Amino acid sequence: MLMNAGPTNVSPRVMDAINQPLIHFMDPKFLEVLREISAGIRYVFQTRNQYSMALTGSGNCAMEAAICSLLETGHTFLVLVHGFWGERAALIGRKHGYNVVELRVQRPGHLFGFKRIDEAIKAHKPRLMYVCHGDSSVGTLQPLENLANVCHENGCLLLVDAVISLCCAPLNVDQLVIDAVFSGSQKALSVPPGVSFISLSPRAVERMKSRKTEIVSLYLDLILLAKAWCLDSDNHYKYNMYNYKYVYHYTPAVQLMYGLRESLAMVVEEGLQNVIERHQKCSLFVQKEITSLGLQFLVQKPEHRLSALLALWIPDHIDGQKVINDLCNSYGITISGGLGAISHQIWRLGFLGVNANPQNVNTLCKAFSEAINRQKNRE
Repeated sequence: MLMNAGPTNVSPRVMDAINQPLIHFMDPKFLEVLREISAGIRYVFQTRNQYSMALTGSGNCAMEAAICSLLETGHTFLVLVHGFWGERAALIGRKHGYNVVELRVQRPGHLFGFKRIDEAIKAHKPRLMYVCHGDSSVGTLQPLENLANVCHENGCLLLVDAVISLCCAPLNVDQLVIDAVFSGSQKALSVPPGVSFISLSPRAVERMKSRKTEIVSLYLDLILLAKAWCLDSDNHYKYNMYNYKYVYHYTPAVQLMYGLRESLAMVVEEGLQNVIERHQKCSLFVQKEITSLGLQFLVQKPEHRLSALLALWIPDHIDGQKVINDLCNSYGITISGGLGAISHQIWRLGFLGVNANPQNVNTLCKAFSEAINRQKNRE
């Protein structure tokens, strides 16, 4: 049972979808699959963005695609770093040669106040600002309200990383006026790793189309991807799937696209708000159980914690890796250690997608408590 930071266990319905017979990606019927995926992406992101599409590649793929498609040489890239994924975005920006400015929190588990972000945008005049909505490395949930306004007033686009927060926390892309947002398949959607997806606002699309230089990557070129998805047209909703001009970009992971389509359909059936509340209820249960064990949360304020992943400080007298190994060997449960600078100091418990249910989180908490007590008794 994968009760970690992801990937999570795969839904049986998703596995059945993946096991469908393979069709050619240029088959007109596959375009219908892409159309349904695009509609599902718009639903889970709560947006009407035409440019809503999936990429063959993990969340890192979507992150880099957004960065290199929206920035050009000489542009300033402001990155809010409250965990490992902000550091990853900054690294991508530096590798592409952009002027990267990092804004960092004081210590792990802390978040940014609006005033500090506002001052940084006005001081550095970035063309793009990255913020990780939920950072899985530390279990933080960064508020996004009013960020788009200050960005747009200063000629900046807002890029949001929603890899682990999607379907676990409220995220209305159109209400928040987010310019680019991406997520991945292997978290709350319970699809195998290998597919990510992105939605771009008209403002972001115009930025891409008015570039002075070409996008530096072919594979990560979101303009080309949109053409391959037949989204680069004013009448993309009115098409004859047996009479269209296909633009080849690359060969997509057809079977994973089947799985993604099925997972998005499952969210629609359950209802997005119900999915979010299911994760939140599981989180409240686990937080109560963890508190009863006397363990400390990395993120002190409950309202700043991710609902689908909780980060806990490992007590000084406990060997954290032995607890992880015991859970795996004795119970078949996988939890995560840390990631980045505090990798050996924390545990991360996840309950994503199909694992966000009362039975699984109860099993996790019971096994976790027993594994910790065994380590205490061996001291």
